[in-house]
Amino acid sequence: MPQWETLILQPDKNKEVFIETSIMTDYLIKDRATKTKVDKILSAFDKNITSNYVRMEFKKGPLQYLVYLHNKTITCKSMSEVHQAISKLSYGYQRHRLSTVLEQIESFYKRYYQTKPSEIIKEYGDLSLDDFLREKAISYFGNLIRNSWRNFEKVVDELINETECFTDIQAPYKKGTNKVYRNTPTTCKSSSTKCRLKDFFNENHYTFGDMLKKLQEIDSPDQETINRIKSLKEILRLIKFRNREIQVKDCWYCSDAIIAVEAPPKASIFHNNKQHYEPICEAIEKKSISYN
Repeated sequence: MPQWETLILQPDKNKEVFIETSIMTDYLIKDRATKTKVDKILSAFDKNITSNYVRMEFKKGPLQYLVYLHNKTITCKSMSEVHQAISKLSYGYQRHRLSTVLEQIESFYKRYYQTKPSEIIKEYGDLSLDDFLREKAISYFGNLIRNSWRNFEKVVDELINETECFTDIQAPYKKGTNKVYRNTPTTCKSSSTKCRLKDFFNENHYTFGDMLKKLQEIDSPDQETINRIKSLKEILRLIKFRNREIQVKDCWYCSDAIIAVEAPPKASIFHNNKQHYEPICEAIEKKSISYN
């Protein structure tokens, strides 16, 4: 009987759980109900683990989108201008950014929608509703940026980095008197250190090969899976050549595959992405946990 199985709210007690990027994002920046749902599953395990690769994905994705939203509330003169900027985001090319931004805008308004005019006047005096919302938005998104970064490692008992990914990763920061956040370098492309991804693939090439075979068996794969198959093929080909380096885009297309292999052998992989993680985990005989 294979070790792989999909579990819904029934993880094994006294074992390890590896927290993937989608779950870290849910826990760090979404509403209290989502955090409670994540906590319920994590409480069934003795040890929570994640990786620096996950932190890199969080930084270049959800955290960067929060920085974008925070900075827009500062550089725009009104909340209506902020909404205009958001409306110009392309749903196709930037759908992940748009989804995160819209979720955070919704969460912000849910929090302050019930504020009474008398409370605004008491705190701010003669201030328009738009100015009030803009001031609150700057504070709200700024706190979310700071707290999500600070709490990343607090969620887990161990942070691993088998690939030596982005070892000089830094928190978003403000420079000088400018109130906007900078999140540079956003990705490992600008890192001053070199990862050992090629060695990691060499060490695990049979595992990645099994994964590739499994993914190739999927009927009507989506574009993300197609990209992952192409990049896995390319990387497995490149590792045979001493002087050839893995392209960053191929690393990113293989992110779910890399994270799954990097997770400790006995750890269950906790994710919010059944479509992509279930076949990956099945191929390498690791347990897959999702609440959706």
